[in-house]
Amino acid sequence: MLAFSFCSEIRHIAYKEKKVLKKKGMVSMGNRLLDLDLKEEDGILYSKHGKILEKCPEKRTGDVIIPEGTTKIAERAFMYSGISSVKFPDSLRVIGHEAFKGCENLCSVEFGHGVKEIGKDRHVFVFAYCKNLKNIVIPDQVETIGPTAFYCSGIESVILPKDIKRIGAHAFCECRIHDLYIPSADIKIGAHAFGTTEHVTIADAEYLPEGVVDVFVDSGHADGCTTVKITQNGKSAYIPRILIQDAIVEMGDDAVTIDDMVAFTQEKQSEIVDFLLDINEEKGFCDMLRDIDFGYEGLKRMLKKIEKKRPDNLIMKAAVLNKMNKTENGILSMSI
Repeated sequence: MLAFSFCSEIRHIAYKEKKVLKKKGMVSMGNRLLDLDLKEEDGILYSKHGKILEKCPEKRTGDVIIPEGTTKIAERAFMYSGISSVKFPDSLRVIGHEAFKGCENLCSVEFGHGVKEIGKDRHVFVFAYCKNLKNIVIPDQVETIGPTAFYCSGIESVILPKDIKRIGAHAFCECRIHDLYIPSADIKIGAHAFGTTEHVTIADAEYLPEGVVDVFVDSGHADGCTTVKITQNGKSAYIPRILIQDAIVEMGDDAVTIDDMVAFTQEKQSEIVDFLLDINEEKGFCDMLRDIDFGYEGLKRMLKKIEKKRPDNLIMKAAVLNKMNKTENGILSMSI
């Protein structure tokens, strides 16, 4: 502080070797990384021995290939970064909390052959809000997809591994999955895991996955997907997403079957039709009408409801009249 205090005649000080100062700055940054037990590779920070991917800068764009030997991606490591694709090594085992949350440019993920869990327990929102992530293939070794793992991402199709054991709550909620195939009924699926999926086909079995209604019905996130079609053993049932809490009665401790769901659709047909007419949902109405047998008298009652609530909806009327015609012809042919 007092180095030049008494030098009253000094008017100018020239600094030389600016490059040396810059070099020293670079060295100090390198030393800092060493002090923190970190190293830099391809612009991304890893732990000193390369086992943990610690942080990818938000400004990073393009493709990322994580090197073999990395076993963990740290919490929020890629959050809000601009990367467009990522490839995991076979050595990877853990993907941390919010690791890829908000990566809006991310459109491709290769999971490799090592990771068995895509989020688990507190490791949530792993790929949440990745708006350009449209299609994913989950490799066969993956056993768990954690809660909210792909919440509100852009996923339209997903291929699940045949031996997957658990999918957490809201895992794919707010995604726009049109057709989903669940390869096993022996799977635990959390509430609202597929809260906006339109059509779900479940592998043939004597029962449906536990809690199947809670899986697909989500009154808080229906957002236009008014019904869900559940298909198994060649049979289909339609469940409205927005239901009065008392509309679904627990069916005891026994496993729920697709026959239970079909019976539910038929039993609650009046409420379901009222619901679809109230919101003027043509697609859900016509799809349900095509696959469910409501009987000739039931169709007549349905037509009266349309005349009362939606007299101008010619599509719904035509669908019911067509079904009535087929049903009546079927009855006549049986009586001959």
